[in-house]
Amino acid sequence: MLISKHRFYLVWAIIISLFMLGCAKCITRDWGDRADIKGDITVKYDNFKKVWKYVGPDKYENKKGLFDSQRYFLRAFKSDKTNKTIYQIYVITTSGHWRYQDSAYDNDGNKLDVTVIDRKVGFCDHQLGCSLHEHVGINISEDYLRTYRTTNLKIEVSGSAGDNIIEIPATYTETFMDFVNQN
Repeated sequence: MLISKHRFYLVWAIIISLFMLGCAKCITRDWGDRADIKGDITVKYDNFKKVWKYVGPDKYENKKGLFDSQRYFLRAFKSDKTNKTIYQIYVITTSGHWRYQDSAYDNDGNKLDVTVIDRKVGFCDHQLGCSLHEHVGINISEDYLRTYRTTNLKIEVSGSAGDNIIEIPATYTETFMDFVNQN
């Protein structure tokens, strides 16, 4: 019994350490600071698809503990061929149970187009249970996103076994869109 107790505390110490290292900036970020947001936007080019991919910084929220959190970010894809830009809000929900998220609604009651991207089993322990990760993309048009450059965008991501609410600050939306349009 002594070995399993030590193993339990060791596992928790490792998880908490990794959590603190990986999320230090996403917890302390000033979402009103355009320069800070702009500095964390990444850009990659796919030579085969001829598409630019833009990824904004993560917004992380810990709800009720280690296995109940969410992170989300804006991303965009700009095609060289069509010169069109496609926007998406990428949401990763971590929970101790599957929520089967497959729909989303904004704070005006509009149903949004959702793509279920992945469902993964993360860390598992016989005492702690498992962390389950659900990845969904909320597909949004540039015109739709533009309406949230001055007000925060609130969305409920729903599934048959649970939902969660995300909120994208207006400053994040505005900074991200400006960056994509200028690059």
